[in-house]
Amino acid sequence: MTDDQPVDTMIAMPEVRTRVRDMGMSLQNAYVSESLCCPSRTSILRGQYPHNTGVERDGPPNGGVQTFRGNGKEGSTIATLLNDSGYATGLVGKYMNVYDASYTPPGWSYWYAKADASTPGDRARENDTVIDYAGVPGNWGDRLDEKAMGFLDRSTDQASDGPFALFFWSGQPHLQAGDYAERYANMYTRVALPSKPSFDEDDVSDKPQWVQDLPRISAGDRDQLTQWRRNQLRSVKQVDDTVGKMLDLLDQRGELDNTYVVFTTDNGTHMGEHRWFGYHGAKNTAYEEAANVPMYVRGPGVGVGSTSGKLVLNNDLAPTFARIAGLAPPSYVDGRSLLPVWRKRCSLAHGRAE
Repeated sequence: MTDDQPVDTMIAMPEVRTRVRDMGMSLQNAYVSESLCCPSRTSILRGQYPHNTGVERDGPPNGGVQTFRGNGKEGSTIATLLNDSGYATGLVGKYMNVYDASYTPPGWSYWYAKADASTPGDRARENDTVIDYAGVPGNWGDRLDEKAMGFLDRSTDQASDGPFALFFWSGQPHLQAGDYAERYANMYTRVALPSKPSFDEDDVSDKPQWVQDLPRISAGDRDQLTQWRRNQLRSVKQVDDTVGKMLDLLDQRGELDNTYVVFTTDNGTHMGEHRWFGYHGAKNTAYEEAANVPMYVRGPGVGVGSTSGKLVLNNDLAPTFARIAGLAPPSYVDGRSLLPVWRKRCSLAHGRAE
């Protein structure tokens, strides 16, 4: 899972496109129930809408990791369910907003999570050890790559002892999208902003008042957005290279065909559409740019090169992972298993898989 990735930046992810999407299914109507980082991530772990997780914003009150931990719901997630049933579970990357690396949540066999930018230093927590990278050369994308590959290598060594589930949650691209390794710096230097009717929309008289109140996109804004778009592409290309390495390793070990690989992002972001953009992302709207997300899956029973127009949500991932493991989803979940959709054996109620 990437962070704040617009759908149209998939042009920079050939590994995901050709080896996940094209070797499996593209879910064209995939949405997040709230297009904001922390609520979306919590919904993925719990299978619930934000008003039921209690995490409705990125920070307190009613948001951030403090709320998730404080209301006790962090103690019962898809990670705890899988781990209790014998899965080796790992999270590598970004966890929740305001996470300070002071603890490891329950349910994880392996934990490597970057602290929120509000935490002093440049910290990550690896299981029970806190590492401060302040002043240390390197890029977070490369650090996450190393840790994810290490987890997969150990887990597949132990495949006969039980299955594994890795949540690789990159912090890229996230505006201003500048956290990419230097070797990507000269890529996409001529890319321009996509041309679309919603960009710097001329007539917003039919839009909500907050959109009508927004100024037009200036020449300086366009220059800034163009630089951000190029950085987004560089950042997701680095993620894509890591995905390719993961797939190679699983293939070499004979595990790829027996593994579900799901790619998505926690939400999209406006890049001048409807005149809306921001230095930390412009999201949390009901517009397509924020709420519609890429979602691709390959795995057992998923048709190669298939597509689905069924309406699916991030809430559906937790119960889906439970069903993959042969487990009943907890009674509290709002989502439904996507396995019937992925395998093209779904009956429908209001566009959702039964």
